[in-house]
Amino acid sequence: VGRSFVDLVYPDDRELSAEAISATTDGASTKTFSNRCRRKDGSIAWIEWNTQHLPEEGMMYCVGRDITERKRAEAVQRKSEELIRRLIENFPNGSVNVFDKDLRYVFAGGKGLEKIGLSSELLEGKTLAEVFPKEQVDFVAPYYRRAFAGEDVEFELSLGEQTYNINAAPLREHNDDVHAIVAVALNITERTQ
Repeated sequence: VGRSFVDLVYPDDRELSAEAISATTDGASTKTFSNRCRRKDGSIAWIEWNTQHLPEEGMMYCVGRDITERKRAEAVQRKSEELIRRLIENFPNGSVNVFDKDLRYVFAGGKGLEKIGLSSELLEGKTLAEVFPKEQVDFVAPYYRRAFAGEDVEFELSLGEQTYNINAAPLREHNDDVHAIVAVALNITERTQ
């Protein structure tokens, strides 16, 4: 009581917080923003603020909610996603692909994509039918449909002069419904020769 809230804001976030408050007092009726604040014990808490300026009362009302745990969980998830992406991007001699129910690439990565002239950018967002010839799609689609039905499947596929061993498996949601499948393609050309 009696102190400016800016005194409690983590130094690196003071400018951002001052800008958010200014935006509210300059005409925005409500404003939501997050910043770090120093707790009484000296530790840092992430606070999400909802502010409302009532100029007729000469007051600004602020409601703060501690979102420190959410921020920690988000940071852990970002690190985990980055680790997975790095592992997949460097997956040697093959690729890891995630498909939705339309057999559209949700994710594609791996060193093996370059070998056949493909890339994540070229595949993601496109269906198998938009990328590969009809006969290859007709061959692969039944296996992927079995994976969507909940089955782990394995098969071999020839693309030009390359042969791939493909393992496809369902990715389940919390209610156990299959929302996507993951297909790992490993180039086995040398082994088969």
